[in-house]
Amino acid sequence: MGPVVQRADELLIARGQLPLPPGITSHKLRHTFASILVACGDDPAHVMRQLGHTDPHLTLRVYAHVMSRRPGERDRLKALVWHGEWAPTGTRTLF
Repeated sequence: MGPVVQRADELLIARGQLPLPPGITSHKLRHTFASILVACGDDPAHVMRQLGHTDPHLTLRVYAHVMSRRPGERDRLKALVWHGEWAPTGTRTLF
């Protein structure tokens, strides 16, 4: 486990939350973060700056992979990311 994941687990446990699942790496966290920003409709230039990229084409090529979106999915994802609120629909998960 890397230092970033270890620190995240410490913070989660201190807040009474479960630690991250086994196998999570800082690279996977970064990829998830960027993919969620893209799925929420953030401007590619903003996502690029968040990641420290200098080429928006690289950012989109790597992070704008196909994500399952049902009606209202973007709104539910934004509520989760920005407000910590999740309104699940059905039994399928977002990712």
